[in-house]
Amino acid sequence: MRILYTAREFYPSIGGTQTYLLECARRLIARGHDVEVFCLNGDISTGQSLQRTEVFNGVKILRFPFVRTPLKPFVLHSVAATARQMRRFDLIHTHDIRFLLEASLLAHVWFGKPLIVGSHGFIFHQRRLHWLKAAAFQLYYRPLLAHASGLHVVSPQDRARIQGLHGRVEVREIGGGIAYQEFATVRRMPQPGRLLYFGRLDSNKGIEQIFQLLPHLPGTELHLVFGSYNAEYKRSLEELQNQLEIRHRIHWHGNLPHSGLLDQLAKCLCVILPSRYEGFGLTTLEAMAAAVPVVCNRIDAFQNIITDGTNGILIDFSDSARAVEQLRRFLTKSSRELASIATEGQRTARQCDWDLRVAELERWYDELVPMPHLG
Repeated sequence: MRILYTAREFYPSIGGTQTYLLECARRLIARGHDVEVFCLNGDISTGQSLQRTEVFNGVKILRFPFVRTPLKPFVLHSVAATARQMRRFDLIHTHDIRFLLEASLLAHVWFGKPLIVGSHGFIFHQRRLHWLKAAAFQLYYRPLLAHASGLHVVSPQDRARIQGLHGRVEVREIGGGIAYQEFATVRRMPQPGRLLYFGRLDSNKGIEQIFQLLPHLPGTELHLVFGSYNAEYKRSLEELQNQLEIRHRIHWHGNLPHSGLLDQLAKCLCVILPSRYEGFGLTTLEAMAAAVPVVCNRIDAFQNIITDGTNGILIDFSDSARAVEQLRRFLTKSSRELASIATEGQRTARQCDWDLRVAELERWYDELVPMPHLG
């Protein structure tokens, strides 16, 4: 089967959606499918330009030029011409409604190509201009989504956003996955007070909330592992560490190879994730797979994964006084209590292995793409 994935960014840009696409594409290729990704020809965060075509880990990539605008990158292309390019695929799976959705719908209508539209948080990852995003989603995107072959939501909160479309278009919830075995091999050597955050640096991640708590948590230090980042937000964190006089307790590792991330997971006491919004919570499951206790903000995405006190810890980071109190209690837990949380977390993560997720997607693709008539 020839499968097209579309998303604004793909590797070498790093993030949750990029990881989702890569892991699915790699496994589908191993199963005998041909997968190609359409994306932008530059990294939105860093401004790095990328070549028009490339093959990354066996995945073909075609990149589109764009110009930056205050609201979102504007793709420089003809919608009709791009739709015709999509004609060569058996199925289109768009993973970002902000990118090539109109061309994908045209290919679906003109050429009968099955079209699955994925959520990945839709357009609500950040609170900025939330009122405008809500209006755009209700008045523009929702009517378009009703014409797709299917809607792929990655979380219950994304399913709730499309309430009313059920019955008009098929909706399936297939969450993100993890390379469980890769993380489960980590040999834990936790160091007291060593906290780890890994993922993108951006305002919706709420990392400044950890900075603000550190002065009240003596004996702790924070290690930051990140690939992509919002430059303005990163500068604000650097200024905040100086204002709070905790610079010596913040370790900026940046983008590490996978082996480097596994090493950080081996050494940390816990992974701390204070996000204000997440579409799914991929890094949470990766930490759990490595048998690392996770301390997460009490938001929908994390509450869908964590049972507080059993396979992880949930804290309301917006209440700083209470958050400090809960973190102090967590830091004094015995090794036996921490091991119990880690074991339950690993059990949860095992159910989200990428191979299981991709098998679900492949079954859906097979249902939508008619088999060629033989004989």
